[in-house]
Amino acid sequence: ALPPVIDLEYVGNCSKRPTREEFIKELDTYNRLVYAHYRQKPIIYTTYEFYRDYLDGTPYQDYAIWIRDIWT
Repeated sequence: ALPPVIDLEYVGNCSKRPTREEFIKELDTYNRLVYAHYRQKPIIYTTYEFYRDYLDGTPYQDYAIWIRDIWT
């Protein structure tokens, strides 16, 4: 009954980060698959940094955002 959640954050062992355009293309594909399965718009679970670098200014900024913040 709960909506799905897509977890988007940096991992310390990633040596290469995709461009914003590459990332959004992959996220669009994944998001379509999630929506097709659950028939619900997912919540985006992310950090401030990841949101700023990849999601701000995209259609994903209008999704429900769940910010991971362990410091404040």
